[in-house]
Formats: sequence, C-alpha cells, structure tokens
Amino acid sequence: MNHNPKEIVAALKRAQAAFLKQQYREALQDYMVVYDALGDQDPNIFPVMIEIGWTHYFLQEYDQAAFFLENAVREGHFPPAEVFDALRLIGFSYGSLGNGDRAIAFLQDALAQPVEEFQKRQVYFELGKLFFHQNLSAEARPYLRKALDLFLPEEIEYRNTTRYYLGFIDITDNDLTAAEKRFESIVREGQGKAKAPGLFGLAHLLYARKAYPQLQETVSKILENDPDFFDKETLTFFLCRTYVELRQWELLEKFLPKFVDEYPHGRYKSTYPAFVKALRYRQPPPPKDDGTGGKLLN
Repeated sequence: MNHNPKEIVAALKRAQAAFLKQQYREALQDYMVVYDALGDQDPNIFPVMIEIGWTHYFLQEYDQAAFFLENAVREGHFPPAEVFDALRLIGFSYGSLGNGDRAIAFLQDALAQPVEEFQKRQVYFELGKLFFHQNLSAEARPYLRKALDLFLPEEIEYRNTTRYYLGFIDITDNDLTAAEKRFESIVREGQGKAKAPGLFGLAHLLYARKAYPQLQETVSKILENDPDFFDKETLTFFLCRTYVELRQWELLEKFLPKFVDEYPHGRYKSTYPAFVKALRYRQPPPPKDDGTGGKLLN
C-alpha cells in the first residue's frame, strides 16, 4: 500500500504518542505502517527501527527487539549514546532469551561506547550476573564490583542483588567474613521479601559453620519474609540436615518423604540415602558418608 508523506508522519506521531502512554501494542501497529511505507532504501527507516526495537522489548518480544535493533545499529548512523542504548538493549534481550554468549558480546560492545561510566552501571551489573550464572566467578567479580560502585544509594534493589552475587563469590573464595558483611547489608537494608536473599546467604554460612540451631532459625525467617522463596529445595535440604545433626528424628520422619517426593531428581538426591539411613538408625552419618562430597550441592 502506498502512503503519502503526510500519512507516514501522522502514523509516526500516533506511534510515538502511544509509546509514551505505554500502549505498546497500539504503538507497534503504527510503527509497522511507517516501516513498511519507508522501505529499506530510505535512511529514515533506521531511527524507526530503533523505536520498533524498544517497543518489542517492552512487549517482552525479545527476539524481535534484537532483530530490529541489530539491523538498525549495523546499517544506520547514530551518535554514541544511541548506539550504547541499542547495544545494551540487544544484550538484555539475548539475556532474556537465554543466549548468554550473545548477550555478553553485545553488552561488552556497549561498554566500549564513549559514554559516561555512570550510564553503564546496569550493563556492568548484567554482565556480572550473566557470568555468575555461568559459574564464572572470576569473570563476574570485576563487573559486579564496578556496578556496586556506580549504583546510587536509592537503587537499593540493584545494590542488594549485586551484594548477593558478590557474597556467593566470596564464599567460593572462602572469604566467609566478607560474604557475611554483604549478606548482613542486604538484611539490614531490605524490607519484607527483600530481606530473604540476604538471609539465604547467611544460611549458607551457618551451614558451612555447622551452626545448626541458628540455621533452623534462619530458614524460618526466610519463609516468614517470603513464603514463596525461589529456592525451597535448598531450604528443605537445610532443614533435613539440621534435623539429622540435632537428632530431631520425628521432624525428619515428617519432612524427608515430602522432600524426596517433591524433588525426586533434585540437586540433593545424592544425600537421600544418607538421610534415610540416619533416620533408620537414629544416628548422623560421618561427614564422608553424608552424600554431599564435603560441599553444598546447589
């Protein structure tokens, strides 16, 4: 369908107005009218593609967001700040799609753009998070530290999530004192559910220190603050382990079947036989026979 210039401008204005109102589906319809009308040879198409990419991103259509933004950046000419924004959004999109390698590549390209360091703080954070979830602690650490230095005091959620990742990296480095300080900061600054990740980190430290009464208490606090906590499997493992070590056999008898039934192929399945044996003989197993191999299995 042919459109005259006035129709194209009107459609673009409608799209931009809808976008500002967060009416992203309506915005996308008009953006696509403009996109189809301009065609590949019109240089004005590239800024429109950037806006289409943002719209898809807010609609959580990450594959389409990456497609339009990548093509716009590759073919168009934009100032560094706009290139930075596009590259970081491409990286975030690939991260949401589970493609960590492509996400990392685009986020590192974003960091190379000549914009202020403060503007890069979420990119540093995202890179650290991606490396953390790939179990690459050494690679994650400098990005997370940089992000923590750049986040504003009021950006509490970002700051505490960064501390959470760094705390577990401290644990892998066997620096339990540093980890404890980070997790305590999360508990101190968080409200309600936001305290739970910090308590979860402290629970790992209590497990490592074999402080089983305190571990039980901390698991209870986690569930009080966040009944839908994201890792109930580990919390249940912690409780079962405390029941064994504190010889609370009636509690173990109650919880162990639920643990095994709910997570038959879970991360802690190698510990199930040791729990069953401990319950049968009412005797904690030696550390070498507890099924953990001397370390936490999560």
